[in-house]
Amino acid sequence: MKNKIDAAQFKPVTNKARLKINLALSPLLLFVFALSLIILSLWFVLTARSINVITFPPDAEVTLDSWLKINLGNNWLVRPGDHLFSVSAAGYNDLAYPYQVTDARIQKVQLSLTPLPGDLEIIITPENTGEIFIDNNSYGEVPGIVKNIPAGLRQARIEVDRYLNYEVELQIRGQGIQEKLNVALVPAWATLTLTSSPVGADLYVEGKLIGKTPQSYQVLQGKRQIQLRNEGYKTWDKEITVTAGTPINMGVVPLAKADGSVIINSTPSGATVSVGNNFYGKTPAQVSLSPTIKHRVSLMKEGYKDITQDIAVESAKTSTLSLTLEPEMSSVNIIVVPKDAQMLIDGRFEGNANRNVRLPTHPHEFTIFREGFATYRTLITPRKGIEKRYNIRLKTEEFAKREAEQKRQKDNREGYITTFSGQEMKLFNGGKITLGTKENLKGRRANEVVRDVILETPFYFSTKEVTNSQFREFLGNHDSGQFGGESLNEADQPVASVSWFESVLYCNWLSRRDGLEKFYLIKYGELFGINTEANGYRLPTEAEWEFLSRPKSKEPPSIFPWGSEYPPPQKTGNFADKSNSNKMVKKLKDYDDSFAVASPVGSFQKSMNDLYDMGGNTAEWVHDFYEAEPPTVTSYNYLGPSNGKSRTVKGSSWMSSSYEELKSSYRTYSDARRADLGFRIARYAR
Repeated sequence: MKNKIDAAQFKPVTNKARLKINLALSPLLLFVFALSLIILSLWFVLTARSINVITFPPDAEVTLDSWLKINLGNNWLVRPGDHLFSVSAAGYNDLAYPYQVTDARIQKVQLSLTPLPGDLEIIITPENTGEIFIDNNSYGEVPGIVKNIPAGLRQARIEVDRYLNYEVELQIRGQGIQEKLNVALVPAWATLTLTSSPVGADLYVEGKLIGKTPQSYQVLQGKRQIQLRNEGYKTWDKEITVTAGTPINMGVVPLAKADGSVIINSTPSGATVSVGNNFYGKTPAQVSLSPTIKHRVSLMKEGYKDITQDIAVESAKTSTLSLTLEPEMSSVNIIVVPKDAQMLIDGRFEGNANRNVRLPTHPHEFTIFREGFATYRTLITPRKGIEKRYNIRLKTEEFAKREAEQKRQKDNREGYITTFSGQEMKLFNGGKITLGTKENLKGRRANEVVRDVILETPFYFSTKEVTNSQFREFLGNHDSGQFGGESLNEADQPVASVSWFESVLYCNWLSRRDGLEKFYLIKYGELFGINTEANGYRLPTEAEWEFLSRPKSKEPPSIFPWGSEYPPPQKTGNFADKSNSNKMVKKLKDYDDSFAVASPVGSFQKSMNDLYDMGGNTAEWVHDFYEAEPPTVTSYNYLGPSNGKSRTVKGSSWMSSSYEELKSSYRTYSDARRADLGFRIARYAR
């Protein structure tokens, strides 16, 4: 049986009793709390690190984002670890600076605040509108208040039209403070004063009409072009240098009366026009002349008597002068065997060839022919006061062919032939040639377009340039002239001062002498076509010339006829060097070929293709019309474009020295004779 407990045996605990118990425990709890606090403080003091915080400005307010910290003036006690300082001061941007406290006992932190931008009031005298640049950045128009300029040392520049730039170094305090700058502008002009005689002329400054003379005008500093224009007078033009603030007084400028002009015609046209010592081209020509004096007009034309006449012109008016030239005649006596041969002179049929003819004293093409005989062509120039006599014996066609063949067999060696004039020609089988220069290579010119040409037909190419003596077998009175007092007329020098058309006439003449079919079709003194199936002589094509200018064994292809080194090795060819007579051209340094002008052909070592003077001596006509941008598609036996204004010229000359000119790919054009331009010949091997 369980014991029963009587509730009455226990007395309840009253609130008063509880209070007595709590009061008895409080000292103990306080003691424990205080002891814990002391221990924690000792632990913090022993483990904390001292951080000395220095600020700019010094009175900045610093707070530390940390739950356990002690601030003692500029020093903070904190535990090692990551903390965040916040710094603020009036007039400065707030700074939040994360800082990692290390185990070092004493540490230092320097915290600088960035001043807020400042403002600058600009006052300009005299008052004008301009633009301000601070540290080369535009801050807008002035005068006025320029806002938000970063504090610190700044370079300011104020630009106002027609005034010198104002430049100053500024110390901007920032902190929202507004400062002031007074700018005194200095004019960038000077006053130009002038008048004209007569007055009332229009004054132009840098092409702008200012007004009529007399005139005073503020001209900006620097080099300035001024003009005076007045109807009936020549324009007066002068460049002046203006210095700001320095006045220019040009006084009275006398204006000259305007030129008059005269249109000069002649019958026949094409006469050379000279007025005084000045050359004005050929008739018809319009010439401007001074109205204040008389002028002597002279007309000259080969085969006609010179004529002169004095003229005067009226200011600003145009007159006409027409003169008739009187032929200058001379006799040519032609004696031909067989006697019944017929004759053409300049393409006109003249009947029987045995006769005395009177002709103007300029070159004429004589063609003498008879059935069964080889046609004979030659150029004859009658001379005043001299009766020329020509004895001509036509060769039978069979005899002419046999004679030419015998000569070739006698002179030729395998792969070579010799022409009637003695030129040695070498046989080449052709192949593929890449013309031009790649765009990324040194010295490339815009017209050196890269393109491929395949030379399918074997061809002969003369090993040397045509000489004066060889060309004079065709045209006996040809004159290559001189340059700088040095002769270009020696027999073994390359022919020069020869036109492209004269070169092809020579080719046709040589074809006839060697019994070959003519390549060029010429009628009435003009080229009207070519016979691409002919085996007669012709000028080389540009592709053939460049193909043979590059040594075959070089891979990649060489840049120059001798290889790829520049400047060329000594004795490579005849170029512009220290012995050259032309003072106007740039010359190769430390190169001496010993020739002041053109050298005898073959004077230098031959190329790997057994050719001479492919670099230097004379530049050379080639067959092709010139085109600045040739087609890039692959072509076969390319003869150039079918028409054009000028003909292509290949190769350098004794006037050449630059890297660009000496390259095998160098190409230019001409439509006139030159003292350094000749040619060599080629023909198809058919």
